[in-house]
Amino acid sequence: MPAETNTYKQKKDTFMTSSQLNHPNRVASVSMTGNTSVDRDGRVSSTGTSTTRTLEEIDYSLLPTWTRVFRPKNQLFGTQAGFGEAEFGIFHKTNQPWKILQYAQGATPASVVVGTSTEYVYSRVVNTDPWTEDSATATDISLQWTPLLADGGHPVSGGKGADDDANSIRIWGLPSMHFFALPDIYRLPWDMAWASETVILSDTFDAMIAAGGADYSGTCSASLDFT
Repeated sequence: MPAETNTYKQKKDTFMTSSQLNHPNRVASVSMTGNTSVDRDGRVSSTGTSTTRTLEEIDYSLLPTWTRVFRPKNQLFGTQAGFGEAEFGIFHKTNQPWKILQYAQGATPASVVVGTSTEYVYSRVVNTDPWTEDSATATDISLQWTPLLADGGHPVSGGKGADDDANSIRIWGLPSMHFFALPDIYRLPWDMAWASETVILSDTFDAMIAAGGADYSGTCSASLDFT
């Protein structure tokens, strides 16, 4: 066997055993920060003598951060061993190192209280009178989340290519926003530092507020963050 082939094989074997199939992207944690506030005020459109207002405020920084664990050398492939609560690992395919073959994780943390939903009840004698607040009831909002990562890379281009579904790593499993599911987020696998995502989250939030009608208003500063 030619010396060059031996050298290549040795380098490949060294890379495979030392990396233990850990995906080459170095993302170390996935977390969320920022806030949302949703105000559905029935007084805006009501022509009757009773209505309600619901104010929902969420602080996403109260959700747990998911931390990556790099699989140590000689740990059996496919095992969940070594992953504690809110820990994950991402591993690549042997012939397509930019493509995620497996995403492994530890236990999902229990739901945590991230905010408050307050319902106000209003009434008036006739519909030309000002509203009177009759009661206000606050309840906790609890969420849990398990960010998931998959796909990414292209064997023909050597891992690089267009920023589309075929080449990008897909990130999903994000917590609901006012009971509205967030869309998938995509990041290119060869970008070593992934930028925080705020635009998709705020656009989704704005669309939700617009779809709610005249009674809805709100603000969003939520962010999906990577380190």
